[in-house]
Amino acid sequence: MRNLIIILAALFLCACADKYAVTYVLDPPGNLDLRNKVTVTVRDLIDRRPSQERVGPADPLDGAFYSEDGVLEEPLYVSLTRLLQLELSNAGLDVVDSANYTPGQERSVRVAGEIYHAYVMGVPESPVSDDKLWKRMRYTVRVAVRVDMVDTLQEKRVMARKYEFRDSFVIRHAMQDFEAVKEGKDKNYLEAGDAYCMQLLNDAVKKVLVQARRDIIVQMSPDVGDLPTSIEGLEMTDEL
Repeated sequence: MRNLIIILAALFLCACADKYAVTYVLDPPGNLDLRNKVTVTVRDLIDRRPSQERVGPADPLDGAFYSEDGVLEEPLYVSLTRLLQLELSNAGLDVVDSANYTPGQERSVRVAGEIYHAYVMGVPESPVSDDKLWKRMRYTVRVAVRVDMVDTLQEKRVMARKYEFRDSFVIRHAMQDFEAVKEGKDKNYLEAGDAYCMQLLNDAVKKVLVQARRDIIVQMSPDVGDLPTSIEGLEMTDEL
């Protein structure tokens, strides 16, 4: 039975024949009055994920679908850095390429940060057999990113905040064709599983970066007013 569960976990969660994009659709920012709008540069976020998250665990029962480097279209730090740039630009900030910008006497801010965690993990919670084609899967989602903001005119760090989104839940799966899935032949089932995992990851990334964008705007334009800060499952820790 253990071998059967391992096979199913590996097949369902590690199909990954295609490359996947870490991305999402940006929401309209609303009516923001950015009176103190300044130039913003965003440096590449540093990827500090544990090695297990980058290469995947050896035992499928430990969680066989992560945001592994091998299944992504581009390095994770590239995707998250670009999404943060897009969030800020979409809000009306003047975001420029840090490689081609030299701070002068005008006020500007530099945004940087680190990625601590970013993965989706799924493990079976109940056995599967030929006469019982239902199984329960527990999915765990975790994205943790720290975002720093520096006032370049004073070279003073004005924000250092860690954002961490966590979620864990159990859902029930129905095997449409047990033998086909076990042998890796039910491509529709496998691809749907991968797509579901990536959707969970993208939703979590969006929650983290949307809140980071809100906080950066408040730091730069205190008069903008109160922006919504209640994102369920998201924890924030100031590290100044």
